[in-house]
Amino acid sequence: LSPDKTTLTATANGHIVWENNIPDVQTSYVVNGDVDMKTGNIYFVGPVKIRGDVTAGFSVTTEGSIEIWGGTDNAVLQAEGEIVVYGGIRKGRVHAKGDVKCRFIENAKVETKENVVVRDAILHSEITAGNSVFVLEGNKGAIMGGSVKAKKEVNAKNIGSISEVLTLIEVGVDPGMRNELLRLEESIRIEKYELHQVKLNYNNLMAHQNTELAKQYLDKKLDLENSLHLMTTSLQQIKKH
Repeated sequence: LSPDKTTLTATANGHIVWENNIPDVQTSYVVNGDVDMKTGNIYFVGPVKIRGDVTAGFSVTTEGSIEIWGGTDNAVLQAEGEIVVYGGIRKGRVHAKGDVKCRFIENAKVETKENVVVRDAILHSEITAGNSVFVLEGNKGAIMGGSVKAKKEVNAKNIGSISEVLTLIEVGVDPGMRNELLRLEESIRIEKYELHQVKLNYNNLMAHQNTELAKQYLDKKLDLENSLHLMTTSLQQIKKH
C-alpha cells in the first residue's frame, strides 16, 4: 500500500483475485473447465492449470508450465517450462522448453528443447526434441507415420507399421542445429543469386560510364559478399560439428 493509501502494488507476477473484498495476487492461473469462447485465449506469466480441454482454435501461452487435465484439439500451446497433457494432443502445435508429456499425439507438430514422453502412441505427427523421445508405457508404445527427430534417443516398443506407412526417425543431430543448417544453405543460395545479378548490373553500368549509380551497386555487392562470408563460415562450423 502506498504511503497515501491510494495505490496497491503487487510484489509478485500473477493475476488479481478478490476474496471477501480482499485483493490478492495468485502466481498460477487455474481454469475450472475448458479453454473455449468463454475464456478466450490465455496468456500468463506463470504456471497455467486447465481442468478441462483446450478446444479447437484456441491458444495457451505462458512463461511457466502448462498442465491440462483433459486433451487438446487443433490448439496451440507454448510454454517456457514443461507441458503435461493427461489426455492426448490432436492436431495443432506445441512448443516448449521443458518436457512434453501426454497420452498420445496425433497429426500434430510438437517441438521441445528437452524430452517428449508419450504413453500410448505418436501417429502421423512431426516431433522435434532437443533431447530424447520415449513411447514405452502404453499397450501400443508405437510411432507410426510422420517424422521424429531427436538429438539423443528415440525409444519405442514399435516403430512403423505393417501397412508400410512412411515413418522417418532421425537421431544424433541437434534438430535446432539441423534446421539452422538448412536455413543457412537456402539463404546462401538466394544471396549468391542476388550477388550474381548485382555484379551484372554493376558491370553494365560501368561499361556505360554511369559511375554514380554503379557505386550503389558496388556498395550492395560488398554488403552481399560480407553477408555470404559470415553465413558460409557459420555453415562450415555447423557441418564440422
